Amino acid sequence: MSDNAAKNKLFFSQNLSPCGQLVRNADPDLFFCIVCAPQEKREECFVLVAFYHEMLKATYIRHSYERNGAMAGFIRLQWWYETLEGQGEYHEVAKPLLEMLAMEKVHRSSLLAMIEAVEQELQGVNSWDDWQNTLQASAGLLHALLAEILGVKEKSALEQASHAGTIFEMARQRRFLFSLLKAGRFFLPEVFLQEWHSDRVKATEKGIPEEMATAYEMIVKKRALDLLKKQPSYALSRKEIMPWLPLALARRDLNRSMNPPGHPLGHQRGKRSGGWQKRRNVGDWLAVLAAYVSKNP
Repeated sequence: MSDNAAKNKLFFSQNLSPCGQLVRNADPDLFFCIVCAPQEKREECFVLVAFYHEMLKATYIRHSYERNGAMAGFIRLQWWYETLEGQGEYHEVAKPLLEMLAMEKVHRSSLLAMIEAVEQELQGVNSWDDWQNTLQASAGLLHALLAEILGVKEKSALEQASHAGTIFEMARQRRFLFSLLKAGRFFLPEVFLQEWHSDRVKATEKGIPEEMATAYEMIVKKRALDLLKKQPSYALSRKEIMPWLPLALARRDLNRSMNPPGHPLGHQRGKRSGGWQKRRNVGDWLAVLAAYVSKNP
């Protein structure tokens, strides 16, 4: 079986681990990129990304924020704080994550830093710099940890992997702004809300006007492109390049318009065809494969 055929088989496999299944359903973008990682490293990558998405679940406030605030999210994060200290109960993501900690394949301090970043998003960010720093400490840190798992040791390369993750998350938040707000996730800086005479409750429960969304889109795109310009060309091997592959998707997303209000996030697999919902097209996946083959995302 060819390498590409093996990757395709894994993409649609029903024999994935719980973490692999979680990542495939929650984040098909990163799942596809992880398929390009060395086989012996994929499960560890799945575990880290699954943990990241378990953290993100805390940011979706589906009940009224005005009445209850973000208490449910803080409770979820507190459970993970305790779990990383060995006090939690069994969980399909916690078990393999704790095994990685015991084998020193990831440091507890890094995972705690990721929880703290998500906690900061829950509390709310004040400025655009705070917003970007929060992404760097969550999505960015995730990609740096993935790079470490794949054997990247150079400090500057790990920093660039972190930038790649930050750019990728910026592009996704920009593209799916309306859907994320409707789902209860909130990340708009306070300074931006004040400028538009809005607040968290209005933004998540009533949405934001088109002019405000356009202003958001322009700010985020500029910051992502500025960070993208700082990405140097490293001589990375295909065994190491997985954390950079999402840049191929980010570049395409930054050249697209935002999805309109009411557009689905597209995180779930299509039921009729067995494929992904219409979030990505063949060109997106080919861009990732081209970046993998050329080692130039």
